[in-house]
Amino acid sequence: DTGKPVAGARVLAMKDMGRRFFNSTTLERDVALTDESGSYALDTLTQGTTYRFGVMADGFAPVFSMAGMEVMQKVETQDFTLVRGGSIVGRVTRKDNGEPVVGARVVAAVGRMMGPPRRGGNEEEQKAGTGTATTGEDGTFRIENMMPGPVMSGQVKAPGYVTFTASMWTGNGWPDVEPGGVNEVVIELEPGGSVGGVVTDAKTNEPIPYAEVTVLPQGNPWRAMFTGSPSTQADGAGKFTVSGIQPGEYGIVAIAPGYAASDAQSDATKFTVPEEGGLVSRDVALNAAGVLTGTVKDAQGEPIAGARVRTRLAPQPRGEGGRGGRGGRRMMSMLPGGSGADLTDQQGRFVIEDVSSDRRWIVEAEADDFVATESDPVTVAPGDTKDVDLVLSRGGALEGRVIDDRGGFLPGVRVQVGYLPAERAGRRISAWEVDRYLDPTVYFTDDDGKFRAENLRPGITIVKAEREGYVTFYKRDVVMRADATIDGYTVSLTRGDVMEGKVFGSTGRPLEG
Repeated sequence: DTGKPVAGARVLAMKDMGRRFFNSTTLERDVALTDESGSYALDTLTQGTTYRFGVMADGFAPVFSMAGMEVMQKVETQDFTLVRGGSIVGRVTRKDNGEPVVGARVVAAVGRMMGPPRRGGNEEEQKAGTGTATTGEDGTFRIENMMPGPVMSGQVKAPGYVTFTASMWTGNGWPDVEPGGVNEVVIELEPGGSVGGVVTDAKTNEPIPYAEVTVLPQGNPWRAMFTGSPSTQADGAGKFTVSGIQPGEYGIVAIAPGYAASDAQSDATKFTVPEEGGLVSRDVALNAAGVLTGTVKDAQGEPIAGARVRTRLAPQPRGEGGRGGRGGRRMMSMLPGGSGADLTDQQGRFVIEDVSSDRRWIVEAEADDFVATESDPVTVAPGDTKDVDLVLSRGGALEGRVIDDRGGFLPGVRVQVGYLPAERAGRRISAWEVDRYLDPTVYFTDDDGKFRAENLRPGITIVKAEREGYVTFYKRDVVMRADATIDGYTVSLTRGDVMEGKVFGSTGRPLEG
C-alpha cells in the first residue's frame, strides 16, 4: 500500500473446475515467486481456462480473488497491491463465571467468500482472507495481518464449550478491519452438554479401540460443513465422551479401520442434549465394512495407471434413507465416512476399504485424456469384497469453423461445449440454464475461423459460440461418440444490433452498477 515492490511473495493460480469441482479428487494450481522488483510470471497457464488468483507474503494480509479470470491471450497481466493488515484482539471467557478459557482456537474470515460477485461491485469486494490464533493463559488472543474489510465470520472453539460464531448475517458480526487498526472483541463461551458411550463391534459386541467419534446436528447437517462438529477419539476400551455440545438433536458418526462408518441419520445413533445440558449416554455399534476393488481399463482393454477412483452415494430407494436430492447426497459424501478414494496402480487396480453395507454406492473413475465414467449402483455385504471394473473411453473431438453472415472467417470467437443429460434433451432450456452444462474450457478460433474441441463426453453435446458485436450462438445438434471426430461443423454468427440507455433512480439521479 506504500507503492514499494514486495519480493518473495507467493502468487497462486488455481484452475476453476466449474460444476466438476465436487467430482474431482485433484486441484490444479500453479505457483510463482516475485523477484526484487515485485514482478512474477505464471507461464504454465492454459489458454481459454478460468483461474482464481491469490498472493501471500510474510507480514502482509493474504489476498485472494474470489472472481475467476479467464486467460484469453498467450500472456495476461494482473497486478496486486498488498495493504498493511489490521488486527483483531480479544479475550475469551466462560459465560457462567468469567474465568479465562485457555487454548481456544479463534478463526476470522474477512471479505466476500460465498456467492457470485455483486453486479457492479468493485474488485475489492471479491477478495477474501483468513486469520487464526489461540488464546493464552489469560484467555487473550491476537490475529495480525488481517486483510482490511468486513469480517464475514468469526468462530471460537474450545474443548468442552459450545462453538461461538459471529457473522455479518446474524447481527452479531465483528467490526470491520481497518488498515493498521486494532479491533477489540469479547467472547463468552457456554459450557455445553456431553454424550458418552462405547463403540463396539455389532456382531461380537467387543469394544473397538481408538475409533474417531464425531457429533453431527440433525435437520441441517450442512451447518457442520461451515462450523465444524465436536469430536474425539475413543480410548483403548472403546469408551468416548464428546463435550461442548449445544442443546438440540444430534447423530454420531464413528469411524474405525475395517468398519463401516455409522450413519448420523439413523435412529441407532441419534440423541438429544436437553436445555439444561448434562451427560447423555449413547453407545454405537459398527458393522464390518465391505471392500470395493476393480480395474480401470481403456476401450482396448489396456490398464490405466493413475486413474482417480472414488465412491459417492447413489440415490437411495424411497423408505430406505433417501437423502433428498443430489445436494443432500453430495453433502453426505463430504462428511466423515461418506466416501472413499484411491489411485489405480500400474495394473489399473484400485482398492477402496471401509465401505458401508447399508447404502448404495456409485464408483466413479477419471483420468487425463479420458472421459469420466461411473458404475451402476452397487452394494457390498459386511466383510465381503466386490469387484467393480470400469472402462474409460477417450472422448470425441469436434472440429469446425465459425463464419459470419457473409461467409467470411471469424477469428477469436469463444467456443464452449458441454454434455447435455439425456433427460434434458427433449425439453426447452433457457440460455442461462444451458450455460450450467458447459465445460469451463474455452476454445478460440484461429485466423481461418477454425477450432477443435477435444476429449468430449459421448452423448448430446451443446455448442456455444460468442464474439463481441455478434449474436450468441447456441446449438444442441451434435451427438458425440467415443474416440471419434466430427469435422466440418459450421457455426454462422450474425451481427447484432446495439441497445444503449440509462438507468435512473426515483430521485432522477443516474444509478451506477
